[in-house]
Amino acid sequence: ENKDEEKQKVYLLIYRNAQRILRLINQLMDIRKIDKGLMTVKFSETDMVEFIDDLMQTFTYQANKRNIKFTFSHTEKQLKTWIDLNNFDKVLVNIFSNAFKFTPDNGEITITLRTGKDDKKPNTPLFDFFEIIIADTGTGIEEDKIEKIFERFYQIHNIESQSGIGTGIGLHLARSLVELQHGIIYARNRIDRQGSEFIIRLP
Repeated sequence: ENKDEEKQKVYLLIYRNAQRILRLINQLMDIRKIDKGLMTVKFSETDMVEFIDDLMQTFTYQANKRNIKFTFSHTEKQLKTWIDLNNFDKVLVNIFSNAFKFTPDNGEITITLRTGKDDKKPNTPLFDFFEIIIADTGTGIEEDKIEKIFERFYQIHNIESQSGIGTGIGLHLARSLVELQHGIIYARNRIDRQGSEFIIRLP
């Protein structure tokens, strides 16, 4: 039985590494398409509340296993908007994955969906906007690194483990995909407690 368990662990490790390599290849291909101006954007009407709810189910097992409180706050029962479903899925999966990566066991990750108006940007697509805020109770981001984390191949530094994690591609791709949809994405450290917030704002 022990040998079988060891085999299963090895197979699982191989599978996870294969998935990671495949994900990396797909991300590099997407970046190449964007660089060459070949990335197609296909907008469709989407209920953002339902979309986020569905996507969160992907992370429920991990949240339960690590006792992470994973919640979704929204004022509207429905929020109809036009987005590129496939590409926006990649953006949120990337940000959610990072939140889980940097949030310790027994921590919290909160997703907030809200709408608003930006009076500083009249007659622009982002005058009327909706935004998604992904807040975690992780290690936070060093202040001088907040803008750099979106640069290509820049690795987020994990303060607790003193190591760089990831490939440095995911956040760069996320920003590129958000900008393709006339939106913005940025990060900041939380004021109320330890952790960081990623804000995605789209028209």
